Amino acid sequence: DLQGRPLLQHAIDAAEGAGLFDVLIVLGHRADDVAVAVTMSEGTRVVVNPDYAEGQATSLRTGLQAADPKSKAAIVLLGDQPAVDAVSLRALVDAYERTESPIVQAAYSGRPGHPVLFDRSLWADLEAIEGDKGARDLLKNNPEWIVKVELGGEVPRDLDTWQDYERLKEGFTEP
Repeated sequence: DLQGRPLLQHAIDAAEGAGLFDVLIVLGHRADDVAVAVTMSEGTRVVVNPDYAEGQATSLRTGLQAADPKSKAAIVLLGDQPAVDAVSLRALVDAYERTESPIVQAAYSGRPGHPVLFDRSLWADLEAIEGDKGARDLLKNNPEWIVKVELGGEVPRDLDTWQDYERLKEGFTEP
């Protein structure tokens, strides 16, 4: 719980509030319990990753493979970063539409972070990633593909431990 809503609900609300097409929620561990705990608008779908224990690359692959064939790009939004808001997501989409860059990445006071938008032309590369590192190497090896969108402030905290959650809970304000 974070301010009366499940942690994941904050990311769902941001994605739905940004007017994104085909919002997918990729779940793994205890997927059924998580799915019933959140509220989704019509058109938002849950996709279960049966291989979640093999690392975040499997969740990325699961989401991309389930995406609507009409999707031109995908935004990777982490469920454990509740401070990312709809305005930030919309800024990525707007930059993508304006530049047609294959990668559009959020930046916070000059520091790159999440979320990241990937053009469909890169999905095969993303689906080939293994393990628990996500798209880190793709970003590092192809800086010329990246347009950064400055969102200001600090990189949103992600919650990897119970202590991270406790710290965030104390000072969290809605974006």
